[in-house]
Amino acid sequence: MENIKIFYNAKIYTIDKKRSVTNSIAIWNGKIISIGDFKKIKDDFNSVNSVFDKPKLIDLNGGTVLPGMTDSHIHLSSYADSLREIDLFRCISEVDVITTLKEKKKKIKKGEWIIGRGWSQNDWIISSKPSKNSLDKAFPDNPVLINSKCGHIIWVNSLALKFTNIIKNTKFPEGGEIEFDTITKEPTGILKENAIYLIWNIIPIISDDEKKIILLDAINQLLKNGITTIHIPDDIRTFSLLQELYRENKLKIRIHFLPPYSQLDNLINSKIKSSFGNEWIRMGGLKLFTDGSLGGRTAYMLESYEDDKKNFGICVTTEKELYEIVSKANKNGISTAIHAIGDRAVRETINVFVKMKKEGLTKNIFLPNRIEHFQCVHPDDLSKLKNAGIVASVQPIHLKYDINGIEKYWGKRGRYAYAFKSLKKAGCLLAFGSDGPVEDINPFIGIKSAVLRQDEKDYPAEGFYPEEKISLDEAIIAYTQNPAIVSGEENLKGTLEVGKLADFIIINKDIFKLNPDEIDKIKVLKTFVNGKEV
Repeated sequence: MENIKIFYNAKIYTIDKKRSVTNSIAIWNGKIISIGDFKKIKDDFNSVNSVFDKPKLIDLNGGTVLPGMTDSHIHLSSYADSLREIDLFRCISEVDVITTLKEKKKKIKKGEWIIGRGWSQNDWIISSKPSKNSLDKAFPDNPVLINSKCGHIIWVNSLALKFTNIIKNTKFPEGGEIEFDTITKEPTGILKENAIYLIWNIIPIISDDEKKIILLDAINQLLKNGITTIHIPDDIRTFSLLQELYRENKLKIRIHFLPPYSQLDNLINSKIKSSFGNEWIRMGGLKLFTDGSLGGRTAYMLESYEDDKKNFGICVTTEKELYEIVSKANKNGISTAIHAIGDRAVRETINVFVKMKKEGLTKNIFLPNRIEHFQCVHPDDLSKLKNAGIVASVQPIHLKYDINGIEKYWGKRGRYAYAFKSLKKAGCLLAFGSDGPVEDINPFIGIKSAVLRQDEKDYPAEGFYPEEKISLDEAIIAYTQNPAIVSGEENLKGTLEVGKLADFIIINKDIFKLNPDEIDKIKVLKTFVNGKEV
């Protein structure tokens, strides 16, 4: 039988209702059995004549302890893939992208795919659209696919287009766009939204064994960053492989799975409802898209983009279609997680969720409906959120890199971009994540972004619309307690209390005593899941 472990000599922030701070925590069989003063806990267990051996004492050397963090929106499969793809996030021009690709791919077989990730014309010295021409010149014998930073646009060369027979006048798939040259009418090599899958779907697939290896690599990176639970909008293959890892006793992180919309009928036919599962793998809400991204200027807006008066973004799913899908899902006990970034996409999603509440369909679901990203909301729509029970699954780290794009593309509408305080006041529960691999998975960068609302150069000094700042306490709750409520597991995790899972982290600095500028410098020393160091 497992010994009781008593961790002591620490500053333990429980994040409970009283915001208790203590110095010792006792663990047995993966759960917290006592928390409080070390001397009292030690004396209590030593005085009990029981089947337990003497408790094992573990000195934390004055470290700061927090509950394990939850990333409420991360694309695990893509994040795993990104660890092996060519990183182009820091490239400053189209030429820089080509140079980096050549440096990373010095030895390459003819016909082998070259995959990169992270380009963003918005971050280039000169903001200009790339084309297939530069890729053709550099890699005439290899198909190339480069995923944009936001993941909603791909940039490919002529060989990749040839493999999918994309030529002049190829029709757009619904909810997508193939960009054509205005003069030659030839495809430029830029594909947006649903059109990207024309290329992605022909990329050679690695074996299940190889995929499990890179999934474990990704999970280890998450654990090193203090993340013990992840909410993942992902594909069914990944879900199946995670189940295999669980059966093989290799899964060391907790999974809240957001299945793709394509699985709705399968879920209904198999009578699987949201919240089904155990403390390791649990079924969440159905994931679907209403629009695109800010960076790709495909987020669906009520008014046009400031720099392109003909562009209102891309509608991936209409409000009518969304209503039909969500009502069908909710009626059958399945919650939904809707990607909505532009203010029109957000408005239409709110409208549908409010209808679900009024029509009584939310009584059938065990988990709340959620809006993923929720990046821009029109102020007229905030009043609709009261008592609607909507979760705002948002990624504050985006703000760090999006301020310039918000000001350039949305102008004054930026007042209600990443409006964390307004969303909270309106009645939304905030659940924070990273959107990895789009952004860094480090939750402390996200916490700093929510508290200070500044970019990489600490602009603006007072914060981007500082009235939308939230407190450090609120930001930490959005990474711990709130995600547990969202997944229906508030009695299992999210705070350090007796009876809950022993998922906690030790960090090198007392976050509540730090200057906010230093929050992103925090290092995770150790991560524990089920009371075991992972």
